[in-house]
Amino acid sequence: MNFRSAQLRSAISRYDPDLLFLFRLGFRSWAFAEARTKFSWWVEADERVDEALREVPQFDHYFFINSSSVEVARHAGYSHTSYLAHAVDASVFRPLADVRRISIFLCRIVVEKRQRFIDAALDVSENGVVYGLSGTERLSTTAASGAL
Repeated sequence: MNFRSAQLRSAISRYDPDLLFLFRLGFRSWAFAEARTKFSWWVEADERVDEALREVPQFDHYFFINSSSVEVARHAGYSHTSYLAHAVDASVFRPLADVRRISIFLCRIVVEKRQRFIDAALDVSENGVVYGLSGTERLSTTAASGAL
């Protein structure tokens, strides 16, 4: 049994999220099969779109980092795909007025730039959990007490 997939399945069972949003992390499909709504985001090069097409049917919606991959997926019959840019418009990004549930950040490895964004998001709302894959990863100090 894959350790990371088992941890994800356990977290889904424990928290029963309204929406699970996975970045391409290589989780086994059985790990997230019980999630109510499943989204994924392919952040790899468009030359590897055939790999993504094998995953698309497992999700309620599938995002791509480039528009050419969306075209390929739609041509293959997957209408539940769309483009999601790898950027944030700072003039639009703002705190949500009514945050009721936990937000889960899934981080595969510690990357300083990504960590800065996670820390900034947790400054907006402390209603978050950071899920690292090993005890050696640095978790955000804001959310460390709520880490899975």
